[in-house]
Amino acid sequence: MNESKIKGLNIGRYNKLKVRRLVDFGAYLSPIKEDGVEVLMPQKYLSENLTVGDEIEDCLVYFDSDDRLIATKEKPLVLAGEFAFLECVAVSRFGAFLSWGVIKDLLVPYKQQRSIMEEGRSYLVYVYSDEQSGRMVATERIENYLDNLAPRYEQGEEVSGLIARKTPMGFMAIINNSHTGMIYSSQLHGKRLNVGQRLSLYIGKVRNDDKIDLLLSPVGYEKAGALHEEIMRQLHINGGTIALGDKSSPDDIELMFHCSKKAFKMAIGGLYKQGKIEIEDYRIREC
Repeated sequence: MNESKIKGLNIGRYNKLKVRRLVDFGAYLSPIKEDGVEVLMPQKYLSENLTVGDEIEDCLVYFDSDDRLIATKEKPLVLAGEFAFLECVAVSRFGAFLSWGVIKDLLVPYKQQRSIMEEGRSYLVYVYSDEQSGRMVATERIENYLDNLAPRYEQGEEVSGLIARKTPMGFMAIINNSHTGMIYSSQLHGKRLNVGQRLSLYIGKVRNDDKIDLLLSPVGYEKAGALHEEIMRQLHINGGTIALGDKSSPDDIELMFHCSKKAFKMAIGGLYKQGKIEIEDYRIREC
């Protein structure tokens, strides 16, 4: 059985499906270009006036406890092929069960646990479709599912991040469900992060050893913020006006603000959009 696809279906992920037949308790759906397999969508997820031949977007497909293919419109906390921080809601002789936003909880077999999971605690796991059964399962052995290819990111590139754990140096994050990177404590500037938190991060640097430094803000964002503050401070000191404007020379700008003319123009443009200043050729005024 293919780990991620069964006759055109993406198990544990969203699918676009076509209504093949309607029954009292729901509808049987199939992939648009494949009618050899049918998936039941229970009645409670169906819209009114649904007819045979209609197509339904964003159908999550998984196997239920009786090994039946089920389609749902529920929105899970994680999809197959992704990492997540999930709460353990039950423990049995088969393993632990995690809540992932769908009626059927995710099984973490004992052999996939680093230590015995406890009900009420949350764990960082990787979610996938089991190769033999097709059922959705999870594992704490996340290192087996990180990309072992050299990272190819550009400095400043925005990535999707999941805070994985706290370390003595800062926080380790999983980015784009592929690699790990480090947010150093020096980058936090008082901002609090929590394990399991999802947020946008930015590539600071990819080192020669392929380790990745991460930033909480776009490259140059903090410098721009500091320049905004300095311009407003100078306006207050000088009674609401500064003899620098859109056409002032780079040397005059460098003398007062120690920045390039490009950075200055970007800063005053941002302040203008915020309605804080008016810009003239050789002067800016506080509004």
